[in-house]
Amino acid sequence: DGAQPINGVHYSERNIPDHRTPIESLYLANTTQIYPEDRGTNYSVRMGRRVARMVLEDAEIEHESARRLARLGGSQPQLEDIPRRRSETA
Repeated sequence: DGAQPINGVHYSERNIPDHRTPIESLYLANTTQIYPEDRGTNYSVRMGRRVARMVLEDAEIEHESARRLARLGGSQPQLEDIPRRRSETA
């Protein structure tokens, strides 16, 4: 037994939420975003793959931005390095 969301008239004209949310690193993927197709498993899997690609692309962009910033000396190059403890391994 399963259920699907029932969308009212003019659902597609309303604001269907984007997968990327205003909160950094938080993504939304649920069956209310599968429209106008039937909310079958195959569409859920397709959406899951699409959102997973988004996450990976965003992470790659963030990683590349951090690398570029590090090459420029960081956002505050005048700061001194923080002393780090080194773990003693045998």
